Amino acid sequence: MLDSLLVVDDFCRKNGIEYFLEGGTSIGAVRHKGYIPWDDDIDIAMTRPNYERFIHTFGGYCDHLSLFAPELDENFYASYANVCDNRTVLFENLFEHRGYDVGVKIDIFPIDGCEDDMRVCKRWHVLVRVLSNILSRRNRNMRYVWHHNKWNFFTCAIVRLLTLPIKYCTIMHWFLRIVKRCDYTKANYAYHASLPYKKVTRCPKQVWEEYIDMDFEGYKVRNLKHFDTHLRAIFGDYMQLPPEPERVCHHGFTAYWKD
Repeated sequence: MLDSLLVVDDFCRKNGIEYFLEGGTSIGAVRHKGYIPWDDDIDIAMTRPNYERFIHTFGGYCDHLSLFAPELDENFYASYANVCDNRTVLFENLFEHRGYDVGVKIDIFPIDGCEDDMRVCKRWHVLVRVLSNILSRRNRNMRYVWHHNKWNFFTCAIVRLLTLPIKYCTIMHWFLRIVKRCDYTKANYAYHASLPYKKVTRCPKQVWEEYIDMDFEGYKVRNLKHFDTHLRAIFGDYMQLPPEPERVCHHGFTAYWKD
């Protein structure tokens, strides 16, 4: 994952594309100067214009990395882009990959424009979350869910049954149209639509458009200059370590090098 991040960083710097560390990866950089010790993934984000440039130009830059994105293929299993190391194979406990050869990956999320009126933004956010949850439940590994959370199994089964007449790519198309409903270049605010948190993490565009270099595992990578504004909007006091029993990874997967 770190190797993939460094390749993406190199590509972005050479091509004038800005990105920044997202979520737990950003907390890790700020608090630990690298991974959160019990974390096991890397997330980055880009404003919609940077994201679109990236997904349409990164392919072929590195022989051992592949890029997948729903904007390029609406049958893709995630509602955001992945950069995958094609020298590896990845098996996730909770999700099925819909036949895609997904290796060890980093997730890349777009930041989209949103309405000035917070009440309108919240209403759209509810719809975004509904569609995101439908897409997610259509890709759950039902055998794994059955053994670990019977309630989750039944909710996934109901969602699949109710949406069975609708093609997966159609739902993805609706999702993408809604998250891109506001032209980012004309909006005053933007938020993290493709990874819809329970609350709207809306910030003025300035928060998403100023960047700094930050240490991550001994390397310099990009982060938001106003990372504190963004992280507090999502996590509150993110500098406070969670209780020790909660210091566990939340992603179940097995990964191998290919022969």
